[in-house]
Amino acid sequence: DTFRFRATHLLAQAVLLDGWRAEDAFRVGESLPDEDLALIAGGSSERVSWRVLYEYAMVLQRRGKLEEALQAASSVFEKEPNFGSAAFRAAEICTQLGKKEEANLWYRKFLASKDRPLAMDGWAQLQLGELDLAQNRFQKAVDQDPKNRWAWQGLGEVAHRRGDTRHEIQALEQLLHLDPQNTALAARLAALKTK
Repeated sequence: DTFRFRATHLLAQAVLLDGWRAEDAFRVGESLPDEDLALIAGGSSERVSWRVLYEYAMVLQRRGKLEEALQAASSVFEKEPNFGSAAFRAAEICTQLGKKEEANLWYRKFLASKDRPLAMDGWAQLQLGELDLAQNRFQKAVDQDPKNRWAWQGLGEVAHRRGDTRHEIQALEQLLHLDPQNTALAARLAALKTK
């Protein structure tokens, strides 16, 4: 308990002072109990950097505290409107909450931001029903980084929605090559090949 209290206190200090990289705060924060995590949120949002607040939103989302996560992601986007990942995160959370119209608004905000990773751009386009644009973004992402699992998954999803089994299989084969221990993926691929 003493260690947990000290770790929580130090993490809260690090977050408030932004002396840590956001990823470190996320890694430690993810392992803290809810009541300890609440101590971190108790700091003034004016003093917490938007990057740390974004990581905090991710922790909340993983814990199922969706309304709080949405509030944190929204705050990040207000502080840094060119950080598209915050808008994308807000859209994902809205989708989890069943707020499709609000999610679509957040996806559009994401697409209007300057800082948009290609694969994430593809997923936003996909969620908005823009299959051609989504495929284009996913393809550019795998052209830049052939190990981009999220982009390969996106290409598979576009093919699936189009009923294009051949291209879906190709994308899933690439994913399985990158993650050979993924038994669920292997089973899905096997089922597609037997159709």
